[in-house]
Amino acid sequence: MLRRRLFTRLAGLLLVPMIGLPAVTVRGEAQRGSGTPSFILEAQEKDPTESEDPGDPDAPKSPDNPEENEEISEQEKKIRAFVERLYTIALVRESDPEGLAFWTEQLTSLKMTGADCVRNFLLGAPEFLDRGLTNGEILDVLYAAIMDREPDEGGKAFWEEQLSKGDTVDSVTLRFIDSPEWCNICASYGIRSGAITAKATQSTESSWIYSQKTIQACLDREGSTAELSDFSLRLTNLELSGSAMISELFTGEDCQKLELSDKEYVTRLYRACFLQDGDETGITFWAGQITGKQMTKYQVICSLTETEQFASVCKDYGIDQGVLDRNKDPYAPKKYVEPVIAGGPRWYNGYVDPRTVRAELIADPTDITVLCNKYYSVPLDYVPELVPVKYSKGQMLRPEAASAWEAMHDACLKATGTSLYLVSGYRSQDTQRNSFYRCINTKGIAHACAYYAWPGRSEHPLGLGLDIGTTSHPSISKSFVETTAGKWVLAHGHEYGFIWRYPSGCGQITGIAEEGWHFRYVGVKVATEMYDNGIRTLEEYYGKVQ
Repeated sequence: MLRRRLFTRLAGLLLVPMIGLPAVTVRGEAQRGSGTPSFILEAQEKDPTESEDPGDPDAPKSPDNPEENEEISEQEKKIRAFVERLYTIALVRESDPEGLAFWTEQLTSLKMTGADCVRNFLLGAPEFLDRGLTNGEILDVLYAAIMDREPDEGGKAFWEEQLSKGDTVDSVTLRFIDSPEWCNICASYGIRSGAITAKATQSTESSWIYSQKTIQACLDREGSTAELSDFSLRLTNLELSGSAMISELFTGEDCQKLELSDKEYVTRLYRACFLQDGDETGITFWAGQITGKQMTKYQVICSLTETEQFASVCKDYGIDQGVLDRNKDPYAPKKYVEPVIAGGPRWYNGYVDPRTVRAELIADPTDITVLCNKYYSVPLDYVPELVPVKYSKGQMLRPEAASAWEAMHDACLKATGTSLYLVSGYRSQDTQRNSFYRCINTKGIAHACAYYAWPGRSEHPLGLGLDIGTTSHPSISKSFVETTAGKWVLAHGHEYGFIWRYPSGCGQITGIAEEGWHFRYVGVKVATEMYDNGIRTLEEYYGKVQ
């Protein structure tokens, strides 16, 4: 019978020569001549500086093309079949709906490769480990899952001997994944084959177990397949530290719904951090700090995850301890910018005078997705990192926004023959103040409140707001979004991380009247999510409508 020692990680994985062993070949030698479709090799080895192949099945599909949408639908069916196959072979059961949805989404969105799934199903899942299989039975599973066949007599005998000598299932799986059969299986399901590194296999199982115990301690329930897989993978890949996981759980919505008393909160926090019950004196002290408002819950989390005891737990499970940023406290008291003009909010034709509004101070203005409007203010002394911008006259933007702007400009020029022009990018807070008062003097207070931002309430000082025109019309114009170039930006701007910030008919939501020229960089993820879900404004995205 298989003993847990088979899963003990070796300090160094010594890969035995593969020459002469049937059906298992080192990647990079047999793979190129194995008949693996070229797009699989490109997905693994493609130079990121090369241009996109329009025939690449992994390339983003246009939502306007029904034929491509059908391909996406069929592709998802293939991926679901791949996931069902792993459930059947590795766990000898049908998939559960939640697990099937999770793995399918991970593969479809390219967050995981086929190898990542194998690593989780065969190396990290207690459900597989607890089957108590013999060495030979484990090899039968590996051959079926990775090479889609029964083992040949000579190959199986070789690997059984390796396992009997103390080799690990992890290292054997690692070498099976390097076979051309695996690449061909993944190609048939339209997924990237990927690879398992020795570093990744060393902590998969322990990360899974750590995730189980931590979720149980915090939420008093077992973790779901999706939760355990997500946390385990991020811990293993060092995308998540132990302290960050503790913070994510204890400041998360599921924990808040429990409405725990301060003492019960700290009791569970002790159990999650140290994987054992805390002493009554310590629990009483920290709970008293929260109740007496000497510390916030987040500050207590930071304190406990900075201890040597927590560091020891992380070391035992092979995960990164990490250090939380105390400046990003979700429980910290809100800071406000007091109104310049007292007497409560004053409204003009449905638009509030920003000088009369008490605005919440933005804690992290460096966040590219931050909401900035009449009610959320940037610190007046904040100046972002800025770089000069092409296709403008001396304008500046945040580096990530500048890079995205240049890429969008070039794509628009290629698609429409029109060159975009950045009329205005970064502006100082003093410039905002002068512009607001100038508008009052020339066009009146109502116009200023509808179209102009007060210092701290504008996206331009973030280095993320852009007023866009064209080289043939290098000035702001409400009709920009009706031009060929403007329509292209509306349809494709999200692909580069841009949103139309003040759309028509949304003035009462954003607090600013329609501006056909003003766009905002929020990053591809948020911009695409808004575009795909028909969310027109950042206020609606965050659920903070004016």
